[in-house]
Amino acid sequence: MGQPLGKETFANSGWRTALRKYMEMDERGCFNADPLDTTYEETLDQVATGRAVGVVQVASVLSEPRAAAPELPRPLREHLIQAVGVLG
Repeated sequence: MGQPLGKETFANSGWRTALRKYMEMDERGCFNADPLDTTYEETLDQVATGRAVGVVQVASVLSEPRAAAPELPRPLREHLIQAVGVLG
């Protein structure tokens, strides 16, 4: 499983791919300018109004995206809720 002990390198690891994807998302504006200064309520509003793709939260908040965006088409709303559930 994996590379032999002592043969691991960052350049050949999955972390490099993950970091590259993260940096690409950042360059495309996928993250808030100051995510540590964004309230939970602001994240719900951003998702509900289409200004954010998703939010990472715990499963206990699954009903809140549904309530925050009742006008969204059901498949989109359910996708957002599932994404919150999977990530949370």
